[in-house]
Amino acid sequence: MRYHLSRRVHLLRIMALGLDVGVAVAAFLLAYMTAHGTYGVAMVPGILDKSIGFAAISLTFLIIFSVHRGSWRYVSIPDLVAIIKAGAASVLVYTMVAFVLTRGSNVPRSVPILCFLYMVAGMSSLRLLYRLYRERTVAAPSPVYPLRPGRRNILLYGLNDNAESFIRAIRRGGKSMFNVVGILDDNIFNQVRTVQGVRVLGNFASLRQAVEGLERSGRKVSELVITEGSPSRERLIEVVELAASIGLKASPTSGTSPR
Repeated sequence: MRYHLSRRVHLLRIMALGLDVGVAVAAFLLAYMTAHGTYGVAMVPGILDKSIGFAAISLTFLIIFSVHRGSWRYVSIPDLVAIIKAGAASVLVYTMVAFVLTRGSNVPRSVPILCFLYMVAGMSSLRLLYRLYRERTVAAPSPVYPLRPGRRNILLYGLNDNAESFIRAIRRGGKSMFNVVGILDDNIFNQVRTVQGVRVLGNFASLRQAVEGLERSGRKVSELVITEGSPSRERLIEVVELAASIGLKASPTSGTSPR
């Protein structure tokens, strides 16, 4: 089983690498089309050889910077940095080789810059679209977090990285038990913000009003999840007591699985 799994991983990496090289060649040709026009690019001497050469150079640097090893589902800033490095190195080396071999003939000044921009945009867009698809956000009709029937509605207390990660984990998990219907936070600057499509409804003191307002709109809250960073024991007791007074269960994220 491990052999088949390893083989599948290698196959996916090869496919991703091939797709990236295809994007690089498309960016290269598009840069020439921008400079010479749609029909003029066919008249560029040796355009096929140039494309093959750029594909080979791009392949080399995509491997050197391990672009193909990045997870498309969890694409992040380090992956974007790797793409930028690979794109910049590919364009720079190609331009240097072109000037050494042909003194830069038929290489307009705009081509290297445009090729780099198209290459980075193309590779980044593919990964971003895949992540949006996997996180089920592409088809969302609005920026409001989509609620699913049959799940327990919960509130989060604390707008921070823990809250964002919790919401993202629920969105990724199709079998999660929860709908996050709102966030409470005591920082006044966070009162009008949204995180992953979930609105901040007020501070902790307005917990009762928030719960009643949600219930009037047909979203009965059953639990308060504490995402506030490192609250004191006294603070936890205060939160639990206030939540219990209005019929809510209160628990920290460490004791609540988003699945």
